[in-house]
Amino acid sequence: MHAADQSNAASTSAKGGVVLLHGISRSSRSFRKMQAALHVAGFATLNLAYDSRRKPLEALADDIHPAITRFAGATPGLLHFVGHSMGGLVARAYLARYPAARMGRVVMLGTPNGGSQIADRLGHLALYRAYFGPAGQQLGTRRDAATQAVLPPRLIRSGSSPGKGRSIQSLRCSCCPVRTMDGYRSRTPSSTA
Repeated sequence: MHAADQSNAASTSAKGGVVLLHGISRSSRSFRKMQAALHVAGFATLNLAYDSRRKPLEALADDIHPAITRFAGATPGLLHFVGHSMGGLVARAYLARYPAARMGRVVMLGTPNGGSQIADRLGHLALYRAYFGPAGQQLGTRRDAATQAVLPPRLIRSGSSPGKGRSIQSLRCSCCPVRTMDGYRSRTPSSTA
């Protein structure tokens, strides 16, 4: 993880906290607009920067754990996760290892829960392996038993979280289209490949 982690964990946040996890080969900068929108909507945020190309998913989950633990301890209410692309897989790996006591929702934006055909086609190339690193090797559609163990198929209960007002799902951000695991409008992982 980098020192560039950005947090606005305000103890006055009644709506809870949102952990933002960028995709592979991206940075926390890719979530700045969403972070600002969430802050305006009353959520505390933790916009994590992590070495997405240097380690496998399970090591990334371990790397982000201390920051999320501090954030959750300083933030009242539910803890939500938003992951873009591989960031959604990092959220799944994290929650499998470290279940959140006050779990809110998990929003996945373009997350390859069933694997990526691009990773299948390019994963054998030395340039792909060198650039995308260990986590890039875990993105294919044919996952070995070790990767399947890191990404259990059912992790989060579907349904709505209690509360009134705008939910995380109603916030719009031009940086990422909303597209999820089972098609188009689902917001929580009810089934995975």
